[in-house]
Amino acid sequence: MPRWRDVLLVPVSDMSDLAKSVQLASREFWTPISHSELGTDVMYPGAFARFSETPIRYSGRPPMLGEHTAELLAESQDRSETRRPTDPVEAGGPLADLKVLDLSWVYAGPAATRYLSDYGA
Repeated sequence: MPRWRDVLLVPVSDMSDLAKSVQLASREFWTPISHSELGTDVMYPGAFARFSETPIRYSGRPPMLGEHTAELLAESQDRSETRRPTDPVEAGGPLADLKVLDLSWVYAGPAATRYLSDYGA
């Protein structure tokens, strides 16, 4: 058998491919959300899963760039005044000598990294 069959190849889709995807259309994945400040509806990716008893629904549009900056900065300032961060090295923990490089992007990877950090890594 030729060695070229050992190479993993997959198509790379751009946004126009995704917008025209028959699979995503059949799943009713794209969700129109009204943007009154833009005067139009914008199509957003839908829920990651479909639940019959408790469907995932959008409550509104995502914030515009910089829309909540002042509120977030004020909240950050309030938290920094009430909380004293500890140095992870000083905090110790059973994994204090372990260093972790997380290059994952799907939920299980970052969640596992968070658990490791909770124990000092």
